[in-house]
Amino acid sequence: MAERLIAEHGRKMAKFAIVGALSTAIDWAIYLALVNLIPWWHQNYVGAKVLSTAGGTVNGFFWNKFWTFRNGSKRYVRQLAKQAIAGAASVGLNALIVFILVDFAEFDRASVVTIAIATAIVFFFNYPVNRYWVFREYRIEE
Repeated sequence: MAERLIAEHGRKMAKFAIVGALSTAIDWAIYLALVNLIPWWHQNYVGAKVLSTAGGTVNGFFWNKFWTFRNGSKRYVRQLAKQAIAGAASVGLNALIVFILVDFAEFDRASVVTIAIATAIVFFFNYPVNRYWVFREYRIEE
């Protein structure tokens, strides 16, 4: 029983990490394109981070719902509302971390290192929120 639970949890974590990597790639691509290619966004890097994280979050919602957690709930509005709340918290936390790193720790605002640190910290917030709150209702049988 315990071994099966650990294996199932491990599979979900691995899938969540894959989805997270894809969503992170989307997030980073948007952020780096904005701050490096458009002067206005270079000056408004926190807004660029909000926009890029939102893009990654939308991608993650669909992959996590149907693949990671195989959630069969038809309560799309409820789940989207939960995801919006979780996503807003994630966006806010991510942007806050980038702000602290740039303005207080003097990291480069256009650096992959800066957003990698923020992303790693936010991962440990996102998994339990998605696993136990957003997608906990119904699962599609495997």
